[in-house]
Amino acid sequence: MCIRDRALKDYGVTAAAETVYTGPDDAVLSVEIFQAGSPGDAYGLFGHETPQAEVSRVEISQDAFVGKNMAGLWKDRFFVSVKAEGESAIDSKTLGEFLKTVSRRIPTEGELPDIFRAIETIGYVAGTTHYLHTNDSLKTIHFVSDKNVLNLKSETEMVTGRFLLDNRHFEAFIIVYPTVEEAMLASSSYAVFLGNNRDAEATWFKQWGRTVVGTWTGLPVPE
Repeated sequence: MCIRDRALKDYGVTAAAETVYTGPDDAVLSVEIFQAGSPGDAYGLFGHETPQAEVSRVEISQDAFVGKNMAGLWKDRFFVSVKAEGESAIDSKTLGEFLKTVSRRIPTEGELPDIFRAIETIGYVAGTTHYLHTNDSLKTIHFVSDKNVLNLKSETEMVTGRFLLDNRHFEAFIIVYPTVEEAMLASSSYAVFLGNNRDAEATWFKQWGRTVVGTWTGLPVPE
């Protein structure tokens, strides 16, 4: 199964459709629309499909991006992917206006889970949230380990976000597990992983009253 197929499964896509539109100056757009199981899953797929560089956000409800000959839209339970066909470049304004037209045809706006509000605390950099369930999706966003050391699965909910505090950038995450016992097991698994690998993944978290410190970036820090 390819990376994208795993992502569609991970985010509970229940329906999909594809079509082609033609526009001014012989522009041809290939458009895919996916309906996910929830607004959070649709937003997670949006983040999964958004390039990490050379994109700009579009002022649109709820969220959208435009890149080179490509664009994407998230609204309620829907993720829309737009790609230009052929060699002719399509300017970002045209792509943005196309997304606005599509957005108006989706009448509802869904609410994201509370876990999104929990990550947006002091120092949070707007627009850096990623939402996921399984370790496969985490690997496409931020590689931690070949092993599933956080014990992620379809029933877990995870958000990652980027922060800027004291002129230092770092990333943090929150995971919600189905039970307290599973959360404790994951915490222990991650603590062992950090202890065995000095250059491992990052976080601060409480375990039995102790604060365990690692480096999220994979680079050693004096603290």
